[in-house]
Amino acid sequence: MKSMTGFGRANFQGKDLSLEVSVKTVNGRFLDVKLYAPKLYAPLEMEIRKMISNTLLRGSVEISISRKAYGDTQSVHFNESLAKNWLKGFNKVAKNMGLQAATDSQVLLSIPDLFKLDDASQISKKEKEVLWKVVEEAVQSCQKVRKKEGAGLKKDLHSYITDLKKRTSEIRKMREGLLGDLEEKYRQKLEKLGMPPEVEPQRLAQEVVFLIDKSDISEEIQRLDAHLDAVSSLLEQDGTLGKKLDFYAQEFLREVNTMGSKSPSAALTQIVVEAKGSVEKFREQVQNVE
Repeated sequence: MKSMTGFGRANFQGKDLSLEVSVKTVNGRFLDVKLYAPKLYAPLEMEIRKMISNTLLRGSVEISISRKAYGDTQSVHFNESLAKNWLKGFNKVAKNMGLQAATDSQVLLSIPDLFKLDDASQISKKEKEVLWKVVEEAVQSCQKVRKKEGAGLKKDLHSYITDLKKRTSEIRKMREGLLGDLEEKYRQKLEKLGMPPEVEPQRLAQEVVFLIDKSDISEEIQRLDAHLDAVSSLLEQDGTLGKKLDFYAQEFLREVNTMGSKSPSAALTQIVVEAKGSVEKFREQVQNVE
């Protein structure tokens, strides 16, 4: 099991080149990779994303690449056609509006993108190999943190499952004693209404059975037991477990809420409330699981 929260960094320092790559991951329903890299690496973006997705399967991922090259040669490109068009247009406007003509140099300096730096360096095979190595190291460093966080999550989730099994057992035992309690409550209600306490046993039993059926939670208990066993087994598996665990968390909540709505006693309701608290904690932690 792995968490979706992690951070990793790796770097390379050579004579002519230095690289630093950092990878940060947080919770996310799907894999969402945001890449921040020099323009020089734009042609490699798809390959970098593929490398990330081969290891990090879910979550929001930010990867930042910093590059410093020593000895790169850069030339300045002057856009002559752009300059001519600007000068021609400016002089025409100045003449038509009676404006004072500015010097050509003033006009040129105000033109955006007139001068551009051309990066003459190309990505060499050696640099690509270094880049892949550093990216992989950063990803694995992040993955190591995610696994460590995942171990803690697994321990917490197991504790919530243990608590839920305990609560379910308490609910089952309490349910078994409800028959006598409901019978006594029904007798008390009859007495309050002025009805004779000597009611036919068969008639009383029928009414109690009706009440028991109305508040029966045996199926909910059975399904919750099955879900808890399934999750206990799932927690020991590898791979992306987050979505499956979130599904079971919703099923836990459904069964517990139904028990609460059917509960005929305050004591049972209290146990159900405590069980619901464990379910909510379980579901909150599951949001961190890859």
